[in-house]
Amino acid sequence: MKSRSKIFLLITMIIIFSGFLTRDNDIYFQINKGIDIFGRVYKEVTINYVDQLNPEEFMLSGINGMLTSLDPYTNFLDVNGQKDIEIITKGKYGGIGATIGLRNENITVVDLIEGFSAQRQGMRVGDIIIKINNTQVTKDNFENLSGFLKGDVGSTVNVVVKREGVDDEIIFNLVREEIEVKNLTYYGFVPEGSNNAYLKLSGFSRSAGEEIKKALLELKSQKEIGSVILDLRGNPGGLLDAAIDVCEKF
Repeated sequence: MKSRSKIFLLITMIIIFSGFLTRDNDIYFQINKGIDIFGRVYKEVTINYVDQLNPEEFMLSGINGMLTSLDPYTNFLDVNGQKDIEIITKGKYGGIGATIGLRNENITVVDLIEGFSAQRQGMRVGDIIIKINNTQVTKDNFENLSGFLKGDVGSTVNVVVKREGVDDEIIFNLVREEIEVKNLTYYGFVPEGSNNAYLKLSGFSRSAGEEIKKALLELKSQKEIGSVILDLRGNPGGLLDAAIDVCEKF
């Protein structure tokens, strides 16, 4: 009887595991089949289409189209996007200390970080950037601007600007420096004189939790905290474990 039970158990396990193996084999077969079909379509269309195609752009269109069928949070990141992810994970980057934005179709300096290369050499808020390292800057390549300005710490970047009231172009040779990303842009007691601690959190990079902790300890050393407002307006998100670390501080 025991031997029959063992045989039955062995047969059952073989059936179960063979089902798993078949399922695994099926998914890999489907993946390989899909890659083969996609590759052949991509090659045929790229080579034989009536108009000349850019192979790289065409491939990216295919990838983005594929991901569009999923949720809105699944995206493909190119080299520039990867640099932004590195900034979030490391909490620092090599830059000139200037925030750039699109204003009236001009690439404009909208903010400067005190003490960094751009501010030290005389760049001003409102300066219109027209060239970076001999590359003409327009609204059409605005999305690539981050890649032009950010780079290895100690490397140089040439920036040409137009300034209101100045006829000639102004040339800056700037050195990229290590800039630490600040998640907590403001903290204090609001309204003044109350026991309500107000924290403005603009991101969730690696150091977000530690910044919150230090701010709360500093405010608590001043007086007892009665309530806390954590302002997340405009916060684009970041690392999940950093967000969990922030929550744990409460």
